[in-house]
Amino acid sequence: MRQLLTVLLLLTLSVSWSQTVTYDTIVKVTEIEEGKFDTTYYVKQHIQITEKHIVFDTIRGNKWAFDFFFGTSLANSKTKYLEPNLTYKSERTFNQYIGGSVYYNFPKHWGIRLGAKFNHHNINVEYQKETKYLEEFYEQITDTIDTYYYINGSITTYVNVVETRTITRSEERTKYSEVNYNWGLYFIKVPIQVSYKVELKKWSLMALLGTSLNFQLYRFKGNIEQARAHHTSFYPSGILSLQAHYFLGNSTTLFVEPIFEKSFQNSQNNLFPSNQLSIGLGLKQFF
Repeated sequence: MRQLLTVLLLLTLSVSWSQTVTYDTIVKVTEIEEGKFDTTYYVKQHIQITEKHIVFDTIRGNKWAFDFFFGTSLANSKTKYLEPNLTYKSERTFNQYIGGSVYYNFPKHWGIRLGAKFNHHNINVEYQKETKYLEEFYEQITDTIDTYYYINGSITTYVNVVETRTITRSEERTKYSEVNYNWGLYFIKVPIQVSYKVELKKWSLMALLGTSLNFQLYRFKGNIEQARAHHTSFYPSGILSLQAHYFLGNSTTLFVEPIFEKSFQNSQNNLFPSNQLSIGLGLKQFF
């Protein structure tokens, strides 16, 4: 209600009138009789009222603003979690976030943004696992341990003394299996950006460039074999974004913001994406 009264007051004050008064003298000559004339002077007053509209530029006059936004990822770089016996097959991932920012606007087009957002990143990756193992084979063989003969007349008979035993041999084999790894990552991200904006009647465009300080809160892993994945508690990244605003009123805008983020840290066996493209939607209020 207070804001509505303020708007009505501004509308009332934004219109003023100016009055301009001018005079015309009109001379009327009437012939009363032949050779006699009656001269009459008339003074005519002209009043001209001019309506003036005073435009209040509430957006450029406000140094501060805050916003609330939410969004999701459109594309992420592939997970670089590797092991010697794993072959990457496919990946399903999603990234959702929610947060808010505070802006300080310098004169004309420049400003600074400081924000905070809660980010949930879920990764589900399928690998083909290669396992080498030895397979044992058992075989029975017969050995001759002694031989003797005897002669009966002209016939010689040979007799072999044999022994049967079991030998074991092994061969290296390779087994292939499907392995599914699942991670859930939770971050608090603090974007710090410099902004430059251009206003076009009902629209406003703002380009933002800066860095994001990313603090890992918690990591869930759904497979006990994932011991080699690094536990990263902090990593910085660079962010580039573009906000397209539509003015809902004198001091409130609805905006959409595509964001590109690139990690400054080696992502080998780190689970955060090295490159990420996301899009957000939010409301911004100037004050």
